[in-house]
Amino acid sequence: MARRAAGIFIFAAVFWAFEIMPLYATSLGVVILEILVLAQPPERAAIGYLKPFASPVIMLFLGGFLLSRAFQKHGLDRRIAVLFLSFFGRKPYGVLLGFMSATAFLSMWISNTAAAALMLAMIQPLRGGLEKDDPFRKALVLGIAFAAAFGGIATPVGTPPNAILLGLLARHGIHVDFFQWMQAALPLAVLVTLISSGVLYRFFPPRKTTLDFNLTAADSSLSLQGRGKPAHRGGGEGRLGKKQFAVLALAFLTVVSWLTAGATGIPEGVSALACGAVLVGVRLLDSHDFRSIEWDILVLMWGGLALGDGMEASGLARWLVSLPLFSHQGILLALIFLVATVFLSTFMSNTAAVNLIVPLVLSFGGSQALMLAVLVTIASSFDFPLPMATPPMAMAYGTGELRVREMLRAGAVITVAANILLMAGLGLMNYAGWLR
Repeated sequence: MARRAAGIFIFAAVFWAFEIMPLYATSLGVVILEILVLAQPPERAAIGYLKPFASPVIMLFLGGFLLSRAFQKHGLDRRIAVLFLSFFGRKPYGVLLGFMSATAFLSMWISNTAAAALMLAMIQPLRGGLEKDDPFRKALVLGIAFAAAFGGIATPVGTPPNAILLGLLARHGIHVDFFQWMQAALPLAVLVTLISSGVLYRFFPPRKTTLDFNLTAADSSLSLQGRGKPAHRGGGEGRLGKKQFAVLALAFLTVVSWLTAGATGIPEGVSALACGAVLVGVRLLDSHDFRSIEWDILVLMWGGLALGDGMEASGLARWLVSLPLFSHQGILLALIFLVATVFLSTFMSNTAAVNLIVPLVLSFGGSQALMLAVLVTIASSFDFPLPMATPPMAMAYGTGELRVREMLRAGAVITVAANILLMAGLGLMNYAGWLR
């Protein structure tokens, strides 16, 4: 049985890494193969590999996707971005930190790709107003790509790997609620965003001391002003419309429900589904919106949860952790998984990398397994900034502002610093007993 599961694991690793077919198609292949070769007999045991698609974490992401779609449809993502940017002034570092903070905040609630796409569009006029050889153009573009990744770690709905981890932990009897996750991950996200902004500002210093522009929510752009004209901050936003107010109110209630799930006993997935049902029921979203959410990501997550079940049930995970490579303890074992995660997630989807590694580390059992699983999940967002690493990195490279060596030069410093902070933070949490 373990050999069959190993064959499925190798199939998933190769097809996810080289994208021989779409990632979600590989996930479907994983589920089908597990039903055919692991479920005994298939007609009765197959339900075990079909159930993960209805798991609470996938329902949480489904509701989160619908809420994210409502924000984008009704322009609330633009308003939030403009609100953030209006607080950071016109000094170059303030502008850089403002764009990164807005991107990070948005990526806590909507997909990293959507947040990066919006903010890259918003800086287009600002980039156009800077000289073509001004290094600060590179800082703005790369800062948005990094901030999209860092903001995603802060909430369970920020990026699919977080949900994969929570789903697999739940199957091992460990429940981490929305507030607990944010309590641990949000300070780290804020810290690495601040550090990366400083690194980028140093590597790509601006030539101007002041940047003049208008912020407008209406067209999601920055309009440069001529020299000497005062910049109007937050102009063009107007009042919230009825639908915008309704979406914002519903989002507020949903987030409060997520944060208080431990006290109320209402699962986050139920709150997310209720939010999605209201959005569709009161026609804040239509059937086109419902069909356009990231169903492929949900199927990819399904494949990862099913793969974890198969590795555990077949005994493959227990056999893998008995290999000499994983016989180390403490910080050395953590470094092995950290390096493996950063390497894999650089060349394959972060979700796919977590799908492969987290079921393995959970087989160690105890607090060590929990610490390693959290390490792997967050480290997948701290990979090296190559164009193929994540969609935001690809979009940043696609602007034409950056060369690969420039991405790596600043990105290597940021990646190493972020992972050192991650290791130190988890070490402190483990010492304090929070991971036991």
